[in-house]
Amino acid sequence: MHPFFPLGAALVLFAPAALAQTPEAPPRTLLGLKAGSSLTTFRGAAAEGQRYKAGLHFGVLVNTRISRRVSIQPEVLYSQKGSRLTEGAASSQNRFSYVDVPLLARVHFGCFYAEAGPQYSLLLSAKSRQGEAVQNVTDAFRTSDFGYVGGLGLQLRNGLGLGLRYHGGLRSTVRPYLTTGGRTARPDLRNAGLQASVFYLISGRY
Repeated sequence: MHPFFPLGAALVLFAPAALAQTPEAPPRTLLGLKAGSSLTTFRGAAAEGQRYKAGLHFGVLVNTRISRRVSIQPEVLYSQKGSRLTEGAASSQNRFSYVDVPLLARVHFGCFYAEAGPQYSLLLSAKSRQGEAVQNVTDAFRTSDFGYVGGLGLQLRNGLGLGLRYHGGLRSTVRPYLTTGGRTARPDLRNAGLQASVFYLISGRY
């Protein structure tokens, strides 16, 4: 089963209840927890053959409602990223661990919302796997990444929420390196991925 199918089905099932609810007007700040699944890969000129790889993400968020329609939501997430590469009969996987810090602006339509904003990411580790051999390749990648986030979701007044999100990097994750000919190579490999999340605002009713 596709990892995003259960979340999509839940959004459809909860839609009638969400439309019947109206968020509270007074501005307030709420703490929340979130977790979910991810499908990530590389985009860019050097990304030919890269395929999506499944992973997880989880962390904390703070949502501040500044008006009836708009809220601001920073998050701190541990995120598994990477890609699968297939070349003929050979295949390999890249596995990355990041701390993602998105800063999102949300526009609310009843209990539905749309969100967008920038994201800073800190690389914790990078590993490459070919067959049974696993190699630490952290030094070959930049320690930080900058990108953007956009998504849609559902936020119920009891604190439960569901979200679908896309994120993309704005620069190559690979460090420039010298080739055997003495030239500097700058492969264009940018992080990209989809996230499906369940979250809960634990500080009170929304």
